[in-house]
Amino acid sequence: MRDYFRRLGLPEDADLREIRRAYRELARRCRSERGDDAVEGRLASLHRAYEALSDRHRCGAGASVAARLPGGRESAFADEVDIDFPSVAALVDRMRAWLLGPAAEAPVTEVRLTRRQATHGVKVPLDVSLSHTCPICGGRGEVWLDPCGACAGTGAGLLPHQLQLVVPPGVRDGTCLRFDVAPPYAAATLVQVRISVQ
Repeated sequence: MRDYFRRLGLPEDADLREIRRAYRELARRCRSERGDDAVEGRLASLHRAYEALSDRHRCGAGASVAARLPGGRESAFADEVDIDFPSVAALVDRMRAWLLGPAAEAPVTEVRLTRRQATHGVKVPLDVSLSHTCPICGGRGEVWLDPCGACAGTGAGLLPHQLQLVVPPGVRDGTCLRFDVAPPYAAATLVQVRISVQ
């Protein structure tokens, strides 16, 4: 912890308000010098120190120093407003469809079955990639003024998802199955499967 206080230029008995003030001032100076790798590293180091010291206060080590407000918030953050931006994935999808036309057709996955499996039916494990809204930036592609590191500024990503495809009995070679996969954590995704009987 001493190293964290030293990085922020603070005494070890500094309270949460002083930690916050020092971090903001040093981060503001670093951001004005952006572009240099050393500056980026120093900013990351300052952020780690700030997170560690503020977590220490929130978890109780500094509870006697930082007076609590109703609702459990520290007085050092009383002047801040919590903003929870909603996900804009549905809006982005509608805008994309309006500007670019309908989405590209889903790729076709081929499932190979034996004649016996096609005759009697079978369950086949199937891996699909589902498009989802980035949970860090909520689909905006940025966190405050910086591009989101989790999604590289795109606001979306792909998640692997495994499901069991139930192939009905009597399926024929060349049959194409189309269905939507809609887990609670991602938007509905169209999946197309072509059955190949060998």
